[in-house]
Formats: sequence, structure tokens, C-alpha cells
Amino acid sequence: MKVIDWTHLHPKYAGKWVAFADDEKTVIGSAKTLPVTIKQAQKKGHQSPLVFKVPREMLPYVGAV
Repeated sequence: MKVIDWTHLHPKYAGKWVAFADDEKTVIGSAKTLPVTIKQAQKKGHQSPLVFKVPREMLPYVGAV
């Protein structure tokens, strides 16, 4: 299992949905709604992108998933 740090997304994308390319690092779409984010990604040729909702606030988390 690889760990990817997405904390750098918070300042720009707080409260928005973000779609990633296959490398799970490159942002290929973002919007306030999921359907718009997915459409942006699909226009760039990614039919089933990985999507993530960036939290509005940065909150500490301790534990394991």
C-alpha cells in the first residue's frame, strides 16, 4: 500500500471535489460538485478517475486505516 500526501491540495481546493489522473497525483478536474468534476476529467480522456472531496478544514488524524 502506497501512501500519498494530499495535504498540499487544501489551500487551493478546500471544500471541492478533485479528480486525479492515473498517477493519483496530477489534478485533472475540480469543482464544487462531483458530476462537474467527473465531466472535466472525462473531457481530458479519463473515463473513471479517482475522486476525492477535500475537507473544508484541516483536522488532525491519528490512527490507521
